[in-house]
Amino acid sequence: MVLKSNMIDKKTRAGRALLGWTREDLATHANISVTSVQNIEEGHSPSQKTIEKIIKAFHRNGVVLIEDGVRLLDHSLVQFDGKNWFSEILEDALQTLQKSKNKEMLIFGSDHSVSSPDVIKGFQKLVSVGVALREMVQEGDTFIMGEVENYRWIPKSYFKNHVTLIYADKVVNDFGNHGIMFQNKQWAETERNKFNFMWNGQPPLNIDSTANVRYKI
Repeated sequence: MVLKSNMIDKKTRAGRALLGWTREDLATHANISVTSVQNIEEGHSPSQKTIEKIIKAFHRNGVVLIEDGVRLLDHSLVQFDGKNWFSEILEDALQTLQKSKNKEMLIFGSDHSVSSPDVIKGFQKLVSVGVALREMVQEGDTFIMGEVENYRWIPKSYFKNHVTLIYADKVVNDFGNHGIMFQNKQWAETERNKFNFMWNGQPPLNIDSTANVRYKI
């Protein structure tokens, strides 16, 4: 979606108002500076790249910028691409869960022995602000970075390393070279119930971790 730069100032303010965001909040979600947000809202023309970052930040949180204003969605679908797309998801989770009453992320199908340092740092940041992680990993996996009671095994015959994340009203599916985030309260609750059903069907683990890095640092 391309918006004229001389219209973005009003849409930015309106989008923030719908979400109850400060300029600092938008800057964090869009990965731009607070000064950039201030300049935009004061009528200065931003680059198209900055506009696209703002559009994506709003869209990820259920607000779409349209030709004649902004609109609050009851759901949104956002695709993440690029080398660091999973880290972008974790940054969105950090910003979302810091303000959520339910500070929990559910993780299905992970294998952290192949996670990049940036991805591990993303999870460490989540834990550092009080986010609780529960994970279902492949049977026999002992690369456990959290407390063992927060893990269950998935039988090997059912395991695929394509991660599903569930947090707040968002569900993220990993398709390898890209991810899809679906934001919808009812769908997130459905996926959360499915996760808990599978979780409760597996016994607690009694293992020692072989991970050389942990969530709490």
